[in-house]
Amino acid sequence: MIRRLRASRSAGRPATLVLALGACTGNAGERRPPDPPGTLVFGVVGDAPYNVLEERRFAGVIEDVNRDSLPWVIHVGDAFSAPCTDVIMEDRVARLRMIDAGVVFTPGDNDWTDCWGRRMGRYDPLERLDAVRRIFFPRPGWSLGGRPIAVVSQSDDPRWREFVENQRWTGDRVTFATVHLVGSRNGLERHPGWGAPNEREAARRTEASVAWLRDAFEQARADSARAVVVAMHAEPNLDAPADDPYRAVYRPFFAALATEARAYGGPVLLIHGDSHAYRVDRPLVDSMAGDPVPNVTRLITMGSPDLGWVRVTLDADGRFSFEPRRVSFWRVW
Repeated sequence: MIRRLRASRSAGRPATLVLALGACTGNAGERRPPDPPGTLVFGVVGDAPYNVLEERRFAGVIEDVNRDSLPWVIHVGDAFSAPCTDVIMEDRVARLRMIDAGVVFTPGDNDWTDCWGRRMGRYDPLERLDAVRRIFFPRPGWSLGGRPIAVVSQSDDPRWREFVENQRWTGDRVTFATVHLVGSRNGLERHPGWGAPNEREAARRTEASVAWLRDAFEQARADSARAVVVAMHAEPNLDAPADDPYRAVYRPFFAALATEARAYGGPVLLIHGDSHAYRVDRPLVDSMAGDPVPNVTRLITMGSPDLGWVRVTLDADGRFSFEPRRVSFWRVW
């Protein structure tokens, strides 16, 4: 789902035209100089590809990612637009396996929540959630990608057996976690057939996400991690007034994030998609204290029709930096 936000949020940098058959932006054919010692680099992608032309452009995203020596890439969901068939899910898994690095996927609303619509195929979203868990997470404990990485799954805990999609891993003393929060009011938007089972599912998934977030920070403290990275799909409208009804459905999670981030004290990166407009800011406010949480940086990755990926760097001093890399709109072959 594309959230319609203020114009300032959607003012992304225009796609750059290149000469080499529409290759990715930057010096795509040149070897990147080594990163300084103590640097951790990984990739972020999401909300793509949505159609046949974007599938061809997404091949350029994969090519550019593969030019980099990355340990993993995070896909923040919405791997397709329509329809919600097993075939298209399997196609997206196959494409993610073409990325040389490990790929950690967290679902978006297009992947199951919005599948009730006519264009999406009039599916039962809860049945499609089962399909997402079966197709995108065939081996709990391992990521997708050409070089799968070992992850810890929340499903290892009998209390949260179904949540194969909530994953955690550590690299270079950084704790990473994905949590399953999606757009469309986190699955609470009414639709034909919506009822008590949908409401219970959303409540339990939010509860699981809060528990998994707390576990991630507990692990970070135990490991003396130098940073924490949390990735999800949903645009939670953090810039909206505190009483904004759309924002309210995500309040339990972000109250927990503010509390945990303050207690942790080190750099925290929150990554999400859904709004499709590249952005880096620090919008999190502690709802109890009413104060900003200055150690939390937010990255929103670009999405359809603005295809590309974000190269995220954490330097030895604990500073995050971001390099958006886009694929030209002319990359259609």
